[in-house]
Order: sequence, then C-alpha cells, then structure tokens
Amino acid sequence: MTTRIDIVAGSAADVRSLLTWLRRVDGVAVDVVPAVPGPGEQGAGWELLSVAFGTGGIGIAALQTVQTWLENRRSTIRIRVKGTGADREVELDASNVADLMPLLEKMVDGTA
Repeated sequence: MTTRIDIVAGSAADVRSLLTWLRRVDGVAVDVVPAVPGPGEQGAGWELLSVAFGTGGIGIAALQTVQTWLENRRSTIRIRVKGTGADREVELDASNVADLMPLLEKMVDGTA
C-alpha cells in the first residue's frame, strides 16, 4: 500500500527548500504539483509537494525530515495524509510540530 502526504508550504521558497530536504530521503517519491491559476492570473507558481512512500519506516523518516526542516524556520505548513484509511489534514508550525508529530506518525502508519 502506498501512502501519500500532501504538503502545502507558505511560499515558493519554502516549497523548493523542503523539496530539497525530502529528496534526500531514500524510498520517498516527491512531486511538485503546480497551483491552479486564479482568474486573470498567468500562473501562481508551485502549490504543494506530493510525497509518496510504501510501508515501513520510510514515512516516519519523511516526517522526521519535515519536522527538522520546520523547526529551523518560522514557516507554517499544512500536511494532508491519504492512503492509510485516514484522510486528515494537520497544520504545523515551529511552535506545535513536537506536539503534533506523534499524531502524524500514527496517521502515516495507519493506527490513527
């Protein structure tokens, strides 16, 4: 079974930075999904990262990478977990990442 998490970051720079970090995690496939332009816009840049991984500890490694990245910034990101029987969304920032990480790990491994 493949689990996918979608990560929405606050800016294009945050998306590029987190993409670089996540591409270093073995066993994780990361795609950048373009934003849908609004009326009258030519394009809005990159909207989210779609991160896919199989079973095992790979998802936890990806989440730990996100946690470390986020703790070094003042950004806020939203993470949506799909594919484990859960379809939930969690908003993380540097102030709540430690509290919410156990919930995210349970969501990724299908126990929450």
